[in-house]
Amino acid sequence: MIYFSDNTIKARLLLPLSLLLISFLLIFIYIFSNEEQSHINEDFMHSVKAAQLNYNSALIADTHKLSAAMEYLQNDEKLRNGLITGNREDTLQYAAPIFENLRAKFLITHFYLLTPERKVLLRVHEPDRHSDIINRYTAIQAEQTGLAASGIELGTLGTFTLRVVYPIYASSKLIGYLELGEEIEHIISNLTRSMGIELAIAINKQLLSRRDWEQGIKMLGKQTDWDHLSSFVETYSSINVPLKTLTDILHDPSSQHDGTMHDFDNKHYFAISQPLIDIRQHEVGRLLILRNMTERIAGNQQAILNISLLAFTLGFFVLIFFYFLADRIEHRLESSRKKLIDEAETRERLQQAHIIELETSQTQLLEAQNQIIQARDIAESANRAKSEFLSGMSHELRTPLNIILGYAQILEIQADQKTASQDETAKHILTAGYQMLDMVNELLDLTSTDLSQLQLNIQPCSITDLITSCVDQITTSMAQQKNIFIENKITDNNFLVLADQQRLRQTLINLLNNAVKYNKENGRVTINSIIENEGKLKVTVIDTGCGIAEDKLSLLFTPFERIDQKHGSISGIGLGLYIAKQLVEAMDGSIGVNAKGEEGCTFWIEIPMAEVTQLENQLPNIKYLMQ
Repeated sequence: MIYFSDNTIKARLLLPLSLLLISFLLIFIYIFSNEEQSHINEDFMHSVKAAQLNYNSALIADTHKLSAAMEYLQNDEKLRNGLITGNREDTLQYAAPIFENLRAKFLITHFYLLTPERKVLLRVHEPDRHSDIINRYTAIQAEQTGLAASGIELGTLGTFTLRVVYPIYASSKLIGYLELGEEIEHIISNLTRSMGIELAIAINKQLLSRRDWEQGIKMLGKQTDWDHLSSFVETYSSINVPLKTLTDILHDPSSQHDGTMHDFDNKHYFAISQPLIDIRQHEVGRLLILRNMTERIAGNQQAILNISLLAFTLGFFVLIFFYFLADRIEHRLESSRKKLIDEAETRERLQQAHIIELETSQTQLLEAQNQIIQARDIAESANRAKSEFLSGMSHELRTPLNIILGYAQILEIQADQKTASQDETAKHILTAGYQMLDMVNELLDLTSTDLSQLQLNIQPCSITDLITSCVDQITTSMAQQKNIFIENKITDNNFLVLADQQRLRQTLINLLNNAVKYNKENGRVTINSIIENEGKLKVTVIDTGCGIAEDKLSLLFTPFERIDQKHGSISGIGLGLYIAKQLVEAMDGSIGVNAKGEEGCTFWIEIPMAEVTQLENQLPNIKYLMQ
């Protein structure tokens, strides 16, 4: 048997499956590598932002430190006398111990006493140099403003010094300046140690004097290499960066915005070049931030390798599984082919018998269909009989009920001809009679709202006129008995809705009637309307009654359900809201309720509003409402 012939299932299945698995693996490796590269770059940029924040925080803290020291020094009488008298030797003898103490405790490296003309009276840190004019920005700013000035300034050696300059006054007269400064190299060193990054500083050569810089570097015992870079001179580096890498970082535009990868010393570094800004907001150089990502990258590569090996292993077993599965299928297909040939004659013999069975089944189905039609007709007839019975019984019950209520009213009117007991009895008869009449009316409504027989006359009608009429009817009946105030807030809105006016009126009367029946004495019922989305008008009926528990709201619109057990004296059999729901939904609307404990209820209905085309076709006499 040829296992990988072009016509075999194994060849058609395993070759595409192998290509598919390899494609998925390559796509996964590509996506995973890009995603991890993005995470590494994002992690590096977080480190850069954190370094910038720590650098700025350290500068602010050191500025406060220098300012605090200056607050103490500016009130020192001997220093002030030194500025007034100009006695350099005595002032140096007094100021030198102070400077040593400041350098030991606060890393202060510069201490100047300047005349009002910014001429150096004394460099306490370098007493042999004096009498030159200081033209630094902080000194000039203090001279121009008469206030303290502070900031980062570039020195002749390409180092940055944080300086604070205070003008000193005696009797409102300027007698000179005090200046403190500190090299910020310790801030850079602290950042490298605390954040696990490497830093390098490159200063623009145009801002430095080569002769002064080389002389200063020699005095500090460092090696001079002015020509190491073309446009910059490296003044600080926590790591030995190769020349080519340093040049790429400084001059590659992408390195100034996003992290770029560089390899040297058998390690992978992410690097970025940030501008160095002095107190004048001028860019004087670049701060290079590097982070060793070797372990992170190696971990990602190992993860990709492990996942690839796992995928290859799983893919191999999947291919083996499908190989044996395809082989088994081929054997089964061959057996099935033989069986089909053997069964062809048998099927032909059975075909005729099957046709006969189908004819018999068709006859049985027709008989069953006729039985179903007869059962449906019987059910419809029973339903009509039920409706006719309820309607007939309700009409029959109204006649004796009206007679009972009539005689009870006569008894109640004849107050001077009956005893107190008879008067109480007449009231009970009236109460029970009205309750019975409400039940009969609800049964009549139930029969009239049979959706299978319900016929609606849908047309545009004014919701304002309809609600006003309903309010007038309710106000003159039960509302007056319980002193319920009904507030209609939509008397000025000429909204037109598409509904059966009689059925919509029946629904509104039901909601208003419930709002009054279940309200408190001297309560309030408020009616309002708003236009909802999708062209529907929402009418709300809000009462101040005892409310409905939230766990019983789902029972409100169920027939013959009464959840108001504590109001058992109120008439009704639980059909009003069920009938209202049937009517509103038949008019393509909706009904609902909002209630919170004992804070009253808000019943609402939503009815479609009449569109302009409908109004033009059906109500041409109210076009002025659309203008």
